[in-house]
Amino acid sequence: YEFDRGVEIRWGQFKGPFMREENTSSKVQQAADRSPMNEAFNQDRAQGVQLGYEGENFRAKVMIGDGFNTDNTAYYSPSEADWAVTGRVEVKFGEASWKTFKDFASFREGAAGGLVGSAVHWQTMGETANTTTFMGMPATEMDMLTYTVDAGYEGGGWNLYGAFVGRNTDMGGRPDFDDFGALAQGGVFVTDQAEFFGRWDAIFPDDSRAAGDDFHTLTCGGNYYFFPGSHAAKFTADVQWFLDDQ
Repeated sequence: YEFDRGVEIRWGQFKGPFMREENTSSKVQQAADRSPMNEAFNQDRAQGVQLGYEGENFRAKVMIGDGFNTDNTAYYSPSEADWAVTGRVEVKFGEASWKTFKDFASFREGAAGGLVGSAVHWQTMGETANTTTFMGMPATEMDMLTYTVDAGYEGGGWNLYGAFVGRNTDMGGRPDFDDFGALAQGGVFVTDQAEFFGRWDAIFPDDSRAAGDDFHTLTCGGNYYFFPGSHAAKFTADVQWFLDDQ
């Protein structure tokens, strides 16, 4: 529901305001799919309520929900958080509008500008899952703090984007884990309809994890947009090279 002066409220099941790559539609990504780093850390969908504000150059969202990756889960599921809160703020600069940053490509006729964003998420779980009435598995006690910062620029024919994410997991008496991820990508139009892009992303697990080795991925490819300046129809091809054992 949209109020006056840029204020809105949303409720139901949706993607929370955390990682920009996850909240960018799969139809307008530069690569054929989101990065492995994004798949390791993203919020996916949850049930909750979100309050948002959007001004000319600043916007912010705060969500109270049931935790990361809890789409289609019942309230008594062991994967449900007792409660969770997510907040994200974004600042844009330059001539570009908010609509410009719904994708990562920068068409030649588009306005130039940049977007800087940051988000934090905290959830606690292990107290409210019902294991008697519904005969479920015991809930895992865990507190999780996740944070991210990202920045992108679109220059009317070329773009750059980078992101960093960190996550601390407290398993209630067991060792904590601190995991990190990073990404950098860019693209350039060589004609009004043809774009080349490249991407590097990495996952840096906590050294104390059983699978604690870093994991790097390189992606390169191109897009052909059948209608200049539009994602209505396009052809995408890319190659991914995993530099480490999966």
